[in-house]
Amino acid sequence: MTPPPDYAVEYTCAERVRRVLSWAIAAAMAVGAAQLWFFPWLRDFAADAHCRTVLGMPGHEVLVRGLFVGLPAAVALMLGLTFGRRGLRILAQEQVPPQGEKVFRPTRIRRGGHARLAGYGHLLVVLSAVGLALWGSAQAGKLGRTLQPVPDSCIAGTAGS
Repeated sequence: MTPPPDYAVEYTCAERVRRVLSWAIAAAMAVGAAQLWFFPWLRDFAADAHCRTVLGMPGHEVLVRGLFVGLPAAVALMLGLTFGRRGLRILAQEQVPPQGEKVFRPTRIRRGGHARLAGYGHLLVVLSAVGLALWGSAQAGKLGRTLQPVPDSCIAGTAGS
C-alpha cells in the first residue's frame, strides 16, 4: 500500500492577506513613482536625446541600448532573484515546492523527475531573459550605428521643439 501524498504547508488567512496587501502596495508605489518621475523624465530626455551625451555615449544610443539591453537585463535580474533562486532550491532538494516554502492553496509535494523538470523550467525562464538581453545588445549595436544625430538643431537651440 502506498503512503498518502505529502502536502506543503499553507499560509494562514492573516498571512495571505498581509502578503497580498504588501505586494499590492509595493506595486502601486512602483507604478506611481514611474508615472510621476520616470516617464516624464524619459519623455524630456527622448525629446532632445540627439543633443545629449551620457558617459561619452550619444543620447540616442543610450535610449536604444536602454530599450534593447537595459530593460531585458533588468527583467533577467528580477527573474534570477526570484525564479532562479527558487529553481536552484528545487534542484538541490529535489522537491517542489522546496522545504520551508509556504503555499496559498493545498499543493502536493512532488519529488524526483517532476521536481527536477520544474527546477530546470525555472532556470530556463531566467536563461531566456539573459539570452534576450544578449541578442538585444547585438541589435542595439547595429541600430545605434545607423542612427545619426542632427547637430544643426542642437546648435540652433531648437532641440526639443
